[in-house]
Amino acid sequence: MKNIYKMTVLLLSLLLISACQKEEVYDNPVLNYPISNLVIQVGQYDYIATPVLSDAKLLKDSMVIKVKAPSSQGVVKALNLSDNSYKADVQVGDVLEFIDEVAMIQLTKNGVMEKHYIDMQFTPPPHMFLIRSGIRDKDGIRYYVDEETADRLVSFDYNEIYTGFLDLTDSSWDNIGFVASDFIKYYDYDGGASGVSYYTWQTVEKQQTNGGRNFSCDGPWNNWTFTNGNPDIVSPGFWYAVFNTSTKVAEAFETQWGISGTAIDRTAMTYSKEQKEWSVQTTLAVGTFRFVTMPVVFGDPQLNYGATKDDFSQVGPSGDNISITEAGSYRITLSLTNAPYYTYSITKL
Repeated sequence: MKNIYKMTVLLLSLLLISACQKEEVYDNPVLNYPISNLVIQVGQYDYIATPVLSDAKLLKDSMVIKVKAPSSQGVVKALNLSDNSYKADVQVGDVLEFIDEVAMIQLTKNGVMEKHYIDMQFTPPPHMFLIRSGIRDKDGIRYYVDEETADRLVSFDYNEIYTGFLDLTDSSWDNIGFVASDFIKYYDYDGGASGVSYYTWQTVEKQQTNGGRNFSCDGPWNNWTFTNGNPDIVSPGFWYAVFNTSTKVAEAFETQWGISGTAIDRTAMTYSKEQKEWSVQTTLAVGTFRFVTMPVVFGDPQLNYGATKDDFSQVGPSGDNISITEAGSYRITLSLTNAPYYTYSITKL
């Protein structure tokens, strides 16, 4: 009889605990959010939006998606509401417009409209820094890396391939190398390029163990402002680099940027180290153009950038031709220093 009594008490205790747990879950405001499931595609990836709690543990009128790369648009891939009496102003397949990384969905219930916001949060892609023998610290020691001002290579696809532009316009045969963002691993090479506009080299991985920001490198060194006597090269010393952390192979080639298309014959731009941008003032016809590089030496690799679909002010290799609908005089700029966001501007004069 005692055993039956003990068992009854135990069952009652378990039921009470279970009821308390269920009530605690039921009171969880996340489960009561009007949008029970929201999946948004940004770029090539799908992201699940999650509700946001205030400091007082109350639901805010917003959700968050943490994306690899930001965009001005996202596609609704899934949308479920916690209450069928709600009606949303978007459905699966619709495009959400993000302004300053925020989009809005409107829900209506019993004639009352609610606004719910989706905040796009961005995880920057991995990066590496350029090492130069000519950059010195406050004590005059060479091979110093200032993370605020050093040129960067960025892994656009979050993999082992890092790319970026190197401003070597003021270089005097500097040795260069690359250092990981943790300032521990760096990549060195013993040798010189000796007056070329395109070079490939096999690096060796080394480690910095003293916690400092100086990384002595043996090379490669080069005449980074090589022109090859080519009259098209009006702003030498601006290089495009690719580094593979898996194979440890690096390559770089010198880039002279210009514009070309039906709106204008190929025309060189000039680079300003102070403004950190390429620019040209010229006359454009009605038509289109793209940003292109001019080879320093015949056979060198070339780049060809257009306006990306995600943002009219950004450029990339998969971008569209840039349209000119009114002939006239224009000033055009191209900024390639804020990897991975390369931007341009067009101003009619």
